[in-house]
Amino acid sequence: MPMKFFESIARYDLLFANVDAAGQLSTLFLSAEEIPDVSTFKRDLESRYPNLVEISEGLGSIGLVGFGLGSRPVALHEVMRVIRQRGIQVLEAFTSRESLAFIVPVSRVEEGVLLLHRAFVEECAAPRACADGPPVVHSAQKHQESVSRSRRKSLILRGVHGAP
Repeated sequence: MPMKFFESIARYDLLFANVDAAGQLSTLFLSAEEIPDVSTFKRDLESRYPNLVEISEGLGSIGLVGFGLGSRPVALHEVMRVIRQRGIQVLEAFTSRESLAFIVPVSRVEEGVLLLHRAFVEECAAPRACADGPPVVHSAQKHQESVSRSRRKSLILRGVHGAP
């Protein structure tokens, strides 16, 4: 995608991003909460970058934050198992050394936050249940964010690099 594209979205909150191995396709997850009119935003980008940008909405993010959490493959497996058992569709998953984050339909965000809290915070509160202590459940990639902000809406922007 051209630099002008990135400049046009610079004032919005980037939640997650990835680029394919060839460096040709980007997927950007933007918070829709700071975008005053999502419909106008979409129309503007699609008209300025026809056939280069695909925009999806109706998404949110849920996740866990805890020291070393993202560096343990078994933690990712266990969280995915819990989410799938509830039938929550995960569109994308991101890990970092201290977090696990999942893009899900916004209609399931609050349920997902409560589910993760019950499974990984409340159960870890029992003595010796979690060796490293409980992780913090979050709903918008901000550490220790409360469940009351669990309807964080996101947009996915996918585009091709190197386009004019």
